[in-house]
Amino acid sequence: MIKKTPSNPDQEVSTVSPAQRVELVGPTGQGNEKGNSSRSASFSIPRTMSKYQLDVVIVGAMIVLVLLIFAAVFWRQIAPHDPLKQHLENRLLPPMPWPGSSSAHILGTDTLGRDLLSNILYGLQMSLQIGAMAVIVAAIVGCVTGLVSGYFGGIVDILFMRFVDLRMAIPGLLIAMLIAVLWGTSLVKMMVLIAFISFTNFARVIRGETLSVCNRDFVEAAQAIGAKPFRIMLRHVLPNVASSLLIMTVLQLPSAILIEATLSFLGFGLPIEIPSLGRLVNKGYNVLIAGYWWYSIFPGLAILILVMSVNIIGDWLREYLDPRLREA
Repeated sequence: MIKKTPSNPDQEVSTVSPAQRVELVGPTGQGNEKGNSSRSASFSIPRTMSKYQLDVVIVGAMIVLVLLIFAAVFWRQIAPHDPLKQHLENRLLPPMPWPGSSSAHILGTDTLGRDLLSNILYGLQMSLQIGAMAVIVAAIVGCVTGLVSGYFGGIVDILFMRFVDLRMAIPGLLIAMLIAVLWGTSLVKMMVLIAFISFTNFARVIRGETLSVCNRDFVEAAQAIGAKPFRIMLRHVLPNVASSLLIMTVLQLPSAILIEATLSFLGFGLPIEIPSLGRLVNKGYNVLIAGYWWYSIFPGLAILILVMSVNIIGDWLREYLDPRLREA
């Protein structure tokens, strides 16, 4: 029912009776069947399915990562052959069940007749070892830098953050190649090099978290009673930034693994006598055009599966530890 007001005849005002209002809104206040109820159903079902699918993906990633870590730790017991032993009579054997393959070499052999599966297991162990140690060192250095810079501020903050900005202004891969050429390569040097490239991300995140924590009442109370800065950072600030530090550590591990693989692929990684996944991809790339596809495909798949599983777990951990993302 429409009526016109006397003050403004051109303006129409809608007047709805209580019965009509109940019919439009519904007895529960959620709308009629063609309105909000249908929209709620259309969103709730896919949301439940996506959550279930997400749980399956996360559990699958955890299982894959555990199996990869187990294979990397016990590679000597799992590897069917010595990864460094050469058998030129078995060079470039295809994987099973390709014609000409051998049951003794499931994934085939390389150009020197070495078992490819054994080399992948050895390279997986090297990639995980370098990546994990490099990220741990980067987390420690970046955490200390961020805590000191965020807590003291002033000239200390300026000096630390300008150094971090200067490092981030130059591509990390370019710095890594330059240092590798000037400094040489070894297992320890590769860990230190990747840690130097990665610590800036930790420093910026921890500094921001420290600035936020230092404005809270319990930190100001500790300062008021005369607590020393080191004690405040260790007892009050660090526990409140630990979740961000843990998330960053997990999320930086795939980057460290990819940096090592990229440097090895380009020839700036580990020494040539040490097999790594990136170097295996490089050697296989040289014979890929000739039809020996397995030499580079299988190590590349190992890198892909490892990086994807860690990334999935890192994203889940970030959502689990952040209440705001959990509620969303």
